[in-house]
Amino acid sequence: MSKLSPFSYVILVLVGEGGAGPHDLVQMMRNGRVYWTAPESQFYAEPKRLEQGGYLEAAKQPGRTHAKTHYSLTPKGREALRGWLATPARFPRIQNEAVVRLLGAEYADRGELLTSLQSLECAGPGKCATCQLWHRRSNISRCVSDSATTAGMRRPQMRHSAWPPT
Repeated sequence: MSKLSPFSYVILVLVGEGGAGPHDLVQMMRNGRVYWTAPESQFYAEPKRLEQGGYLEAAKQPGRTHAKTHYSLTPKGREALRGWLATPARFPRIQNEAVVRLLGAEYADRGELLTSLQSLECAGPGKCATCQLWHRRSNISRCVSDSATTAGMRRPQMRHSAWPPT
């Protein structure tokens, strides 16, 4: 088996001590438990690859219509996680259109820019992991019409306000 990829470690972490099936992994991704850009098919393929490498163990469990595959960590998988967690984290690659819009704020009408970002409003407490984190930490809801000057650029800044907006 070739060396483990960052996505391999995502799968190992999500499987964790409780184990998980491929469908569970996809649900975790859809519900915001993990922020990783990978096609859903990879959440089915990677556990199989990790099983072949001895990092996961597969067992069949009864399902509603047919047996489901349930993966659990092996000692080799735990050791791989321990080793990976001891290495320095790489700077994350993030593709975020809203951030790029904010970086280009000096070229836009502030009102139009803020209107274009209104679609990012939270769906309400408990709807996704990002919203849960924001609710717990600072109750930040959305960009408002204030601006900050950073390196000569005018940018909207986040402000505390009621969530969800009325």
